[in-house]
Amino acid sequence: MTPTIVPVGGRLILGNELLWKTDCNYPSQQLRKVQQHTLTRIEALMESPRADVLLPLDWKCLPQIETAMDVFVGYLLLDAWIGNTDRHHENWGFILTASGKVHLAPTFDHASSLGCHLTDDVRLKRLRTHDQGFDVTSYVTKARSAFYPSPDSKKPFTCIEAFQYLAIKRKVAALAWLDRLKLIDTDHWHQIFDRIPSEIISEIAKEFALQMIEINRSRLLNLRDELM
Repeated sequence: MTPTIVPVGGRLILGNELLWKTDCNYPSQQLRKVQQHTLTRIEALMESPRADVLLPLDWKCLPQIETAMDVFVGYLLLDAWIGNTDRHHENWGFILTASGKVHLAPTFDHASSLGCHLTDDVRLKRLRTHDQGFDVTSYVTKARSAFYPSPDSKKPFTCIEAFQYLAIKRKVAALAWLDRLKLIDTDHWHQIFDRIPSEIISEIAKEFALQMIEINRSRLLNLRDELM
């Protein structure tokens, strides 16, 4: 269905394997609710001189985005924008090329996004309700990432909180990504959804997804104003 992201002779190394190599006690075989899956740990891995993680293969240069971790900040912005709740430790990784170089892998597996787990009946109720505790804004606000603040935390960051955590630490990169988000015109993503065949997405699912995108974009741009 899609081209492989791994070049000939290369290998995709997933996050759980990478984190296990830095800590033999890391629960690499556990997929969900991994409290040790923290952004601090991932940042230390990517910034380690021993790792020498390069930008993704065929990366097109962007101003203020200079390191693999800067790009990863953009992955979390994408997650927050589309409500991706499935960035667990097997949904990011590195690519080891045949020449032995290590690159951040492109972002992949965004299936758990845009309210995909809801039925049209529930989507419609959330779209039409006047109950602020059940509307679309409430739904997107509660979307949780797979990253925990610390190994002792009971709950993971929300998608917005995960991005905000890195945005505070990597302000230049975060603002660069937020500036790009601001440039995307509303008509652009409406045109994308208009191209999806009706047998793949219902009108209610489309309306719900578009409202999610609008709300999350607004929330992220409010964060941009706070960072500036």
